Amino acid sequence: MKKLTRKIKWALLLAGVGVLAEVVLVFVVPRGNRGPLEVPLGVEHALALSYSGPELTVKPYSYGVAVSLRIAGIKEHDGRRTYDIRYMLNRGGTYNITDYLTTVEGVDPAGMPAFTVRGLESLSEGVDKRIQELSKVNIEIWHYYYETMTLVVALWVLWLGLIVFWPREREAVEENAGPFVDPFPARLRGYLDLVAQGKLVEADKARMEMMLIDHWRTELPITGLRMHATVRRIGDDPRFEAAYHAMVDWLHNPATSVTNAQLVEHLSPYTRVDQQGGAS
Repeated sequence: MKKLTRKIKWALLLAGVGVLAEVVLVFVVPRGNRGPLEVPLGVEHALALSYSGPELTVKPYSYGVAVSLRIAGIKEHDGRRTYDIRYMLNRGGTYNITDYLTTVEGVDPAGMPAFTVRGLESLSEGVDKRIQELSKVNIEIWHYYYETMTLVVALWVLWLGLIVFWPREREAVEENAGPFVDPFPARLRGYLDLVAQGKLVEADKARMEMMLIDHWRTELPITGLRMHATVRRIGDDPRFEAAYHAMVDWLHNPATSVTNAQLVEHLSPYTRVDQQGGAS
């Protein structure tokens, strides 16, 4: 037993050295120009953009567009506005996110910095089970020093704690979990109550969309599809298409005609405990 413990400690020691070397390579060694940011399809990301010109808005929405874009919030300080921009790529390719912005007067903004992203289908394989809520990318200069030192100290403490307090094996205790109760209807009912009151915040919008897409995906005849193919099939399925397109239009189209009450009407059938398959 003592020999096994020493082997475990040596393995943790080598792992700790490897982690520290990786931190130095990633955070301390200067990084060159890595080209466009590579992102998976069908996943919403966030961009914080500061601009001192006229107020920005999203260009008119068109069905089937390669990039879905919305402005989640605006903060103004000292004559500069910082925009919380959410974007999602619907198909592969390279796109400049700022190309989809215009001023409230309908004039292309001058001096707008480019933010180029490349959508890759290969990256979508890692998000088949859930949609990433946010992947923030800020256009700013980061000097790394304090952040790097904090991360190194935290990793060192964690590594040392694993060596000292390596857990002993314990016998598994079986628990009687009782009958399974699907939490989906109750959770959706809670979201729709907030929609009806106009109080659904941005984070809960993303969670509601992820939960509904996952629910509809279980009803598709074909499984194992990538996320962008899954949402396309959901939108084409006659059981879900009305509710799905109403939800997407309400979430991602700034000029949507879908009201809160209409969205609640489309999605309310899925709050019934005995509801199976598509809504009637």
